[in-house]
Amino acid sequence: MKTLTSISEHSDYLEKKYIFDNEKWHLHRKRVLFGKRQPQLSDFVPCGEDGLPIEKPSEHLENRSLYYQELEAYQKALDKVLFKGFEICRRNERMDCVYNKELDLHISTKFDKTLEYLTPYNLELTDNAIKIIGV
Repeated sequence: MKTLTSISEHSDYLEKKYIFDNEKWHLHRKRVLFGKRQPQLSDFVPCGEDGLPIEKPSEHLENRSLYYQELEAYQKALDKVLFKGFEICRRNERMDCVYNKELDLHISTKFDKTLEYLTPYNLELTDNAIKIIGV
């Protein structure tokens, strides 16, 4: 399982290994830039073009063509998610936070920190996140 680690931990790892060739440095820079990103709701749950969460379509839709269109949109949104295991936590019909049941972790959707701030939680990365940061 790959998890998000802090930039300083990764720097320490590179320093201990005396690895500073161009390829390793490039990967390190990708990780730094990733860590500086401000989280978005779509990093945790599938969201549509409007930035709002979308649900997996029900197979019971009578219109099969519509079902496949919605399924394709959902899959594209799911492929953009960075962290596994989150769902929307709704309180009073508002989307206050995302919730990871396995970690029993609530994260506010009022993101005022960077992704680096989330490293202590050992969030499991999706294939998309792994591709972005090159781990």
